[in-house]
Amino acid sequence: MSRTKSPYENATAPIGVRRRAAPRPLSLVPTDVTARAEAAVGAAALLRDLDALMAAGLIVPELVDGEVRYAPVPDAPEAA
Repeated sequence: MSRTKSPYENATAPIGVRRRAAPRPLSLVPTDVTARAEAAVGAAALLRDLDALMAAGLIVPELVDGEVRYAPVPDAPEAA
């Protein structure tokens, strides 16, 4: 048996005991960066869905007060 004990084994000594501090949780990416990335992914998904609806012919772009808006195709049976 060794004469010196590790700080963990020598917990009864009043002086010189070094205890390991609990590790702090580290975030690899700050929360604001994560939120912006999630928003960008959500926006990309919306644009992908909009493009798919336009390609399928279910919606058409319309110019309303200088802004482009998307509406169902007027002669589609679901529009009624």
